[in-house]
Amino acid sequence: MVKKTTSPLVIVGVVAFLLILAGGFYMLNTENSQLVNNQEEVLTSTGDCNNAPEIELSMFNADGDNLGTAVTGFTTSVIQNGKYLGAKTLNATEFGYDDSIQVLVSLTNYLDTVVSIDNMKCGSNSLVGYIYATDDSTFKIKNTDGTAVLSDDEEGSTTNQSTSANAMTFPIQIDSNNDESSGELVIVIETNDTEVDSITLSGLGGAVKSVVPEMHADEFSGTSISVAYDIPAILDGATVEGTFKLTPESGVTIGTGNTPVYVTAYSKQSFVDDNGTFGYGVEDASGDSKAEDNFDYDIMIT
Repeated sequence: MVKKTTSPLVIVGVVAFLLILAGGFYMLNTENSQLVNNQEEVLTSTGDCNNAPEIELSMFNADGDNLGTAVTGFTTSVIQNGKYLGAKTLNATEFGYDDSIQVLVSLTNYLDTVVSIDNMKCGSNSLVGYIYATDDSTFKIKNTDGTAVLSDDEEGSTTNQSTSANAMTFPIQIDSNNDESSGELVIVIETNDTEVDSITLSGLGGAVKSVVPEMHADEFSGTSISVAYDIPAILDGATVEGTFKLTPESGVTIGTGNTPVYVTAYSKQSFVDDNGTFGYGVEDASGDSKAEDNFDYDIMIT
């Protein structure tokens, strides 16, 4: 018998067929993948999202032993592409693709703050922010000798400062609370302008003279002199020290008529301003108070 063998041409043909078949599957798969990718690219570049953009906001403590612990119970106000929308619940609000969003986070006993996200994407957008807890810090003011803490009493008490015809320099101290921030402060000092020609404040971590806020109500019953200074935030139970000086009018003795000195601090925070933007400070454009805390320490010169 003659043994049959497979023709080399047949083998070559079969191999070629298999290669063509494999190439076809590859090309088809590649084209499908490119089609899907192109569709996704078109989807996200046009903003035609299957899942509307939303914000998932997480807030955490910013200071002290509570640093990084979750903060809950806050409310949120929103600016979308420069337009103020008012109070919004973020995870129930749908935004637009590529939107720019600013969020004012507000909570009692915290310094309200702004967090933002640009270029919103389809679906859930994670946003993380940090916020400082706060409460009234405490003042201490000593007599000009630095030997005794004066009473916090503008009506007079057992610990008063004696009168003086010369400039009077008072040591002043601020203590913040543990695990909290005082916030950046505006300190206003006010007294009798018929006796005092000028007031200066220094120290306290870097006091810088500023403008007396409109919302500050004069406490002195007669005509008064007032100055304001910005003070850096005091964090996590820290203490800062400084001095303030009262310079008398020429030939006048400070304290002749029982002279109170009012020292008031206001803490800055973020807020919604009158024009629908987010401001920062202790008052809005029309002079309405936006301070989180205000605390004082009043002494009597007699």
